[in-house]
Amino acid sequence: MRTTTALRLIDAQPKKAWTVRLTAAGLDGADLATMDMLGEQPRHVAARQSLVREGDPAETVYVLLDGWAARVKSFADGRRQSTALLLPGDVCNLDALYVGCHDYTVLALTACRVAAVSRQQLGSLAASSPNVAVALGWFACVENAIATEWLACIGRRSARQHLAHLLCELQLRMDAVGLAEADGFLLPLTQEEMADAMGLTAVHVNRTVQSLRGEGLIKLDAHHLRILDWPGLQRVAGFHPGYLHLDGIRPLA
Repeated sequence: MRTTTALRLIDAQPKKAWTVRLTAAGLDGADLATMDMLGEQPRHVAARQSLVREGDPAETVYVLLDGWAARVKSFADGRRQSTALLLPGDVCNLDALYVGCHDYTVLALTACRVAAVSRQQLGSLAASSPNVAVALGWFACVENAIATEWLACIGRRSARQHLAHLLCELQLRMDAVGLAEADGFLLPLTQEEMADAMGLTAVHVNRTVQSLRGEGLIKLDAHHLRILDWPGLQRVAGFHPGYLHLDGIRPLA
């Protein structure tokens, strides 16, 4: 099933999600065309392959064009925590512009297509265009807002609330880049990968999925999630989508 899912994901139109994200960040005209060109020669990455590893020099910035990836922290005993799920249109490691080495791993969860740009090239684009610099800053702000919400989920929400919240978030993030249906989306994560994102065990995630199913809120079949009761799922999660900033960047002037 993993292979079928990966193929369905990778058939998505290249660069579409990236173009949508750039537009939401306020880019148009020449700036949009210049940044959009970064995806002209995508690199294919196999599932389970690392784009960057913790401790690697930060020399290249990766944009995810198709597929799913995660930022991951690994522990000596083999445990792992995903600190972010990366969807099409996301910048995988924006901090490579500013730091000397990576303090996390970026792992492809499915087959992916990525655009790779050197930090020098992207830095030059930002230096030559205030609009590009502002757009990159906005991407960082949205990442921070999502990370803050994830921390609140891990620290204070129950497993049931946390899973409902994650599914609401993913539905809206996928919809924002044209990759969701009205009532669901392709969810290629294994329960182990969901557990890594939620700080739980796979067994606990499985029980929680079954609980939401039993309440008639969701249906999960062959990696396709259907949300049967969107208002109900939001209520369980206490979900408010403002932190995703789906209306795009707030103009400075």
